[in-house]
Amino acid sequence: MARHLNVGKRSLERHFRQALGISPLSAFIAMRLSLARHMLENTGKLIAMIAVESGFCDASHLSRMFRRRFSSTPQYFRASIRRSANGKSPG
Repeated sequence: MARHLNVGKRSLERHFRQALGISPLSAFIAMRLSLARHMLENTGKLIAMIAVESGFCDASHLSRMFRRRFSSTPQYFRASIRRSANGKSPG
């Protein structure tokens, strides 16, 4: 990004943080986690496939990051969505 915009990496990071309040890396991870969450809600793909398609090296890495962001594992999140769709309360 910095090269494309013809600015230094630190300058880009500083402006990015000033504008959005987070680092470029944090924003990129948040986007990847949002994509993974969308796929968990709207597809029947295996979690390992969702991990790869959303840019994580494996399902374990996705699970760790997903739990930090959403306080739930991908498996539990998907199960709670399915229970809600069937009219059952999660838990």
